[in-house]
Amino acid sequence: MSEMAMAALWFRAYLTLGELTVVAITDRVLAASAENFPPFQALKVSPKGIDWRELHNQCEGLTERELTAGVQFLISEFIGVVGNLTAEILKPALQAELLKVRLERPASGGMQGEKQS
Repeated sequence: MSEMAMAALWFRAYLTLGELTVVAITDRVLAASAENFPPFQALKVSPKGIDWRELHNQCEGLTERELTAGVQFLISEFIGVVGNLTAEILKPALQAELLKVRLERPASGGMQGEKQS
């Protein structure tokens, strides 16, 4: 999955906004994601970021297309909320972080984020 993309966004937002704000934003984003993609109810937020373990356990019943759509929504929503809360000031920095992350398809057929060197 694209945990690395969200981790990069989380870290970048955390640098500017701090733990409490980023946790609150992520909690809101996860709630919106779960409304649109019910399996994403398994995602939990902590002060260290998003816990993906439960979603991994449920991935077997999901298609790659469903997972991709859910992750795209999650990333888009996170950038949108942070952008709105910062008057779009932080949005370019978040988008730049995404450009550093490359998504690859491993042999197992799932998605995995990989940071480019």
